[in-house]
Amino acid sequence: MENITIKDIVTSALDKIEIALSPKQDGLYPYKDAWLNFQKGQLCVLASPRCGGKSNLALNWIRQLAVCQRRPCGLFTCGTLDGAAIGGRLLAQESGINFFSIKTGMMNIENFNNLEAAAKKLCDAPIFVNETPNISFADFTAFATDMVQEKNAQIIFIDDLDSMFEGDVNELKTLAKDLDIPIVALTTIPPDNVDRPSLESFSSRLIVPRIADKVLLLHQKTLLLCAKNSSGTSCDMRLQFNPKTLEYFYVK
Repeated sequence: MENITIKDIVTSALDKIEIALSPKQDGLYPYKDAWLNFQKGQLCVLASPRCGGKSNLALNWIRQLAVCQRRPCGLFTCGTLDGAAIGGRLLAQESGINFFSIKTGMMNIENFNNLEAAAKKLCDAPIFVNETPNISFADFTAFATDMVQEKNAQIIFIDDLDSMFEGDVNELKTLAKDLDIPIVALTTIPPDNVDRPSLESFSSRLIVPRIADKVLLLHQKTLLLCAKNSSGTSCDMRLQFNPKTLEYFYVK
């Protein structure tokens, strides 16, 4: 047997550790914090009060994954957001141009040129949207399976859980396992009338956080709380929200 050096041994060990820690192995990371990764076969719930910012945060994650990391993403809006709203919000986040200016067309030539550049990047991004209203679980399963098998979607977002799958949360978790991808479902909790929302904020729908593998609570658009994480630690993340571009930034 050929002699090897300690350098070869250490290098090989580091390579194996790097592979084990790779996001491609463990999950999808919209940010670098390991606790926020979305792991294959898991159901994650993102909750906030109505108009609490969860849709914008989810679109921010989709942009990070699909545009920046080239990870194909699926999005089911169930009629809550139409294509124009999704496109406008993603354009604002990608270009840094005021969302109101994009909606009204009130912008100068420089802004329009930036908007065109952002549009080109988004058009090339692997984002697949389904806007079917009042979709049945059977139809959702068929469309989601097609996204995974035909489009290679690596994660699926649902906006929002309240308008579909009533009583079928367990089936949704089973589907995530069957498709071997993370499914992130957005849902609504009562208004922020407490200092810190918790799993009890789901009140009569406690089955949702009980079944989910991960539960994230967006509090006043500035704090992301991890109320449950079956595969790791539970932490908090400070966020900064830009109301003009609808973009979130991670505050260290």
